[in-house]
Amino acid sequence: MAILNDDVKKVLQNAGMWVLATATPNGVPNAVPINFVQILSDSQIMLVNNAMKKPSSISKIIPMWL
Repeated sequence: MAILNDDVKKVLQNAGMWVLATATPNGVPNAVPINFVQILSDSQIMLVNNAMKKPSSISKIIPMWL
């Protein structure tokens, strides 16, 4: 399980809006704007994107809890 260090937490807390890019196992890319990040613990973050059209496909590609 990944651990968020202080530098990563600082970047996440101070970022206004950023892009989360993923790809399917077949290499099909997808990118969504992320406009809210909540750090829940040293190993968990919550991402909120109101414009996401494919939330179920994204969650299958990447775990929502790092």
